[in-house]
Amino acid sequence: MKRQAPDGLPRRCSVWLARCAISRMAVAAATIAFLLWTMAALWLDARAVPTSSQCPRETRPNLPSSYTRLMQLHYPVDLPTESCTVASILSTFGNAWDTPQHFNATPSECMSHGRHNWRSAMGKLTIDARGRQFDRLGHVLVDGLEVWRFSTLEPSRNGTFQVVSKDLTPVLATLKSANTITVLLNNVVNHIYTAPFNLHLEIVLATNPPALRPPAHEVIPLSGGWRPFTLPGVASTNVSLDAKVTHAEVRFFASGSGREEAWYTGIPSFLDGVLSGDDSDVSTGGAVRAVDVMIDSHVAGFAFIFPVIYTGGANPFLWRPTVATDAYDQDTYTVDLTPWLGILTDGSSHEVRFVMDGGPGEEVRGEWFVSGGLHIWRNDVEASRPSEPPTVIEDLMIVDVTSAVDGRNVRPGDTIPRGSVEEVRVGTIARRSLILETAAGRWTHRASVINNNMISDGGTSNILYQKISGRSHSLDSLAPTSEYRYEMSLETAWVEDDVVDGVEVSSLWGSIDHAKWRKDGHNRDDSVLSVVYARQNGSAVFYAVPVSSEQHDGGWVASQSQLAQAAFEVDGVRPPPGRGDLDSSYRYSSGRRQYTRQTRVRASVLVHDSEDTSHWCHVT
Repeated sequence: MKRQAPDGLPRRCSVWLARCAISRMAVAAATIAFLLWTMAALWLDARAVPTSSQCPRETRPNLPSSYTRLMQLHYPVDLPTESCTVASILSTFGNAWDTPQHFNATPSECMSHGRHNWRSAMGKLTIDARGRQFDRLGHVLVDGLEVWRFSTLEPSRNGTFQVVSKDLTPVLATLKSANTITVLLNNVVNHIYTAPFNLHLEIVLATNPPALRPPAHEVIPLSGGWRPFTLPGVASTNVSLDAKVTHAEVRFFASGSGREEAWYTGIPSFLDGVLSGDDSDVSTGGAVRAVDVMIDSHVAGFAFIFPVIYTGGANPFLWRPTVATDAYDQDTYTVDLTPWLGILTDGSSHEVRFVMDGGPGEEVRGEWFVSGGLHIWRNDVEASRPSEPPTVIEDLMIVDVTSAVDGRNVRPGDTIPRGSVEEVRVGTIARRSLILETAAGRWTHRASVINNNMISDGGTSNILYQKISGRSHSLDSLAPTSEYRYEMSLETAWVEDDVVDGVEVSSLWGSIDHAKWRKDGHNRDDSVLSVVYARQNGSAVFYAVPVSSEQHDGGWVASQSQLAQAAFEVDGVRPPPGRGDLDSSYRYSSGRRQYTRQTRVRASVLVHDSEDTSHWCHVT
């Protein structure tokens, strides 16, 4: 089925706007107050000794002026008052598929001469590339513990770069005794994909106080050594904890690969192969993805996955020059294991295992990269607790799926000839709950997923709506309660036999509205530790021209697209330039500190960038 090209970009999702009417007197008063505040701030700043609240000043790497920065909106990581370098790594990743690079860490120099007052840690990652290349998934591991997971940028003919900083305080204990830092960045360089990635990674210890809560006393790696676990497959680690442990939690990364990169568009397994055309990129196994954390044979906790979109996802021109939420710095998921300390501290070895869960009756067959660490806190006194697991009050996973092909409702067991269907519609509602109880009280986690998806044109056209929400609550004073909502509307359309600027092309049109809200707080006093809200909505198009497979290993060459990256001529023909519009809003608060930033991109050009650091810098 062929679609006609729209007259323009798909209509973008609406953006919330606020308007205020302010009197002239109020404006004048506000102006005077602002000037007085500015003068006072400048005077104080001139006298102040740098503190943890000093805001960093971003500096451009030493690159040619043609290089464009592709940025992720994120709160500024505080500059260190006093720091010591654990590692400063400069390396290039060309043909580096499944070939990690290992580097020596030097924390011993930081811990010498009685310097043991390091209370936090931070990292800075800079990557640049020029040429034609896919976006690639990268991992930073310290002695087998993954501490940073990121997507690279997608390069261009003129060059692009990314700079991102990260608070590494949660793994401070590991960094203080680090021996080896491993960077895994799978990449291929040949006559088609021409761009290597140049990487600079800095990790430092600092005297700044922790931004949120004290880090763990020890972090035990849960990984495959120098790389993450690959699911489906064995993803387990044997651990045994001492009786002085008072609190334990697993924090882990989870990323889909291949068809699982766009898992949220997944259809039930019984519909695999029914779409006409080439549906090899259509994910199967349904549209629910949760990672279960197991202790021996028990489900200890779970997490529904946030749909991270990489720099080539949905439509590459959506993410120039502002990339998707969490693309450069993927968030971790947390499962509180404190109710399981009764068996974890019984003197025996116990298996901690990750399992990918697609819901009852579904099997997730695509690859997932999962790894993390077991964070443990101790005191000086051994605790006396029963050597038994918690009581499971409730452990439910209910998934309700409604499917239709070409307007006809179908269910597992129905006969549907392969390649016979033009359109698939799937509606999914999933509910997950786990309630555990010990003598100390109850631990509760409830979550739900709503996913409605329509797929056509062999999987190249989608209309999707997804909402994931949940709340976890713990009586453990060290474990924060968490509440979250993820919401996304996504539409893509592949248009064949189009003509743009006199060039025969195929084009990919896309629009998105993608939001993340998360609140973490303490249970005992109901205080809020942090709140993050990020929303992006926009639309984009890119074009591709047909070429022979002998020339370029495929049927199409795209303009800076994920099909081949970076516009270039083929037999004297170059694809027309793609373009994208994107509005991004980001807000993060922690205690009395708050940071906001808003950007607006039109035709892939940043036309507005407003940042409010007045309640972030110089605020403790």
